[in-house]
Amino acid sequence: MFIRNLATAMTSQSLRIHLLWSLIALSIAGYAQDEEFEEIRFGDDEFATREIAKPAEEEVIKKISVRGKVVDKDSQESLPFAHVQIGEIRTVTNLDGDFNILIKSNEASEIHVSFIGYIAYKAPLDPNETELRIELSPTVTELEAVVVKTGRSIVEDVIRNLPTNYILENQFMTCYYKESIKQQEKFSYLAEGILDVFQPSEVSNEKTLISPVRTRKQESEAAKDNMVLVYGHASDMLQSLVRREKSFISSDMLDHYEYEYMGASTYDGRNVFIVDFEPKTRKGSSRGKMYIDETSYAIIKAEYSPLLRTNTLWDEVHWVEEFDADIDGIWDLNRVTYAGTWYQDDLLYTYNSLLVVNESEIVTEVPHFDIVLGDRDVFYDAAGDFSDEFWTGHNYIKLNKSELSSM
Repeated sequence: MFIRNLATAMTSQSLRIHLLWSLIALSIAGYAQDEEFEEIRFGDDEFATREIAKPAEEEVIKKISVRGKVVDKDSQESLPFAHVQIGEIRTVTNLDGDFNILIKSNEASEIHVSFIGYIAYKAPLDPNETELRIELSPTVTELEAVVVKTGRSIVEDVIRNLPTNYILENQFMTCYYKESIKQQEKFSYLAEGILDVFQPSEVSNEKTLISPVRTRKQESEAAKDNMVLVYGHASDMLQSLVRREKSFISSDMLDHYEYEYMGASTYDGRNVFIVDFEPKTRKGSSRGKMYIDETSYAIIKAEYSPLLRTNTLWDEVHWVEEFDADIDGIWDLNRVTYAGTWYQDDLLYTYNSLLVVNESEIVTEVPHFDIVLGDRDVFYDAAGDFSDEFWTGHNYIKLNKSELSSM
């Protein structure tokens, strides 16, 4: 489990943090290329090269970048992590409510923005209008329209519908990943990457494969000399609670949790159950809240905090997982965030990571990746360029104002 690996990482009071990703191991360290090959450096003496694919002789389809901000219509406050989709491409807004999404010009038909508790926004997309301001209006839930059930019975329906609600087959995904550390209120480490991922089916013996496409990082001298070493697993973040064994929606864990119906909300025109949960026995290991579609019993969003009974590092940790449905009503992972705090030498450290699935498709074969990241790949070299142009040709999450001010 991701948290167990993180929690066992601290070996002395002043260990260095390469805050390794492995979660997504933001790990490519040098990046150099010529016309035919690119060279990737993992350490001082380890190199790998791969041939750069030459473009096929076919019609070139122009790509356009659509930018915008999503706000609450009444307060004009930004809505962070709002879901934005154009065609098959998905993203979320950053903490300032800003988004950027790269699409093919022939797929620019409609933009769709959604957020729990708000009326979804759908509108034709003008390819010539690439700077948008989208205002979402809060919804007023008609409680009488929602069939009120017990929290336990709702979760039982969630479990029964898991096989039909979610994509559990082999998937190829392209994701954006970011992680950062603050010492007190100042950023001391920030790293980002674009990743290609193979996620095997639930019944497969294959492992999750993660291949870096483009990465960058920056860390302070203090981070290099005096921070705790932490490890994680990208595969665990990508599996989410839907695939993870012994989660709070596993059938064999039902009797170890209390589930309480807390009310209703809406999401994208759907009525939504809100269910709180907490451990009933010592086998229960998390507490939190779920937002569940009333019709399909799919979990749209889960916010939860694992109990840190045996942890030696973290003071607190918090997960958020969100899912979106495709046109056939099948739900897929949209974004995962993980946040944690700890104290070292009487200083407060805050860790945040974000994973967004921008594109995904079902595949029948395991893809070949020239480079596959392992659990202990370290990102050695800092990037000198933290402008948006670094991500040309890729979907990414724009750094927020606080992050940019630290660069």
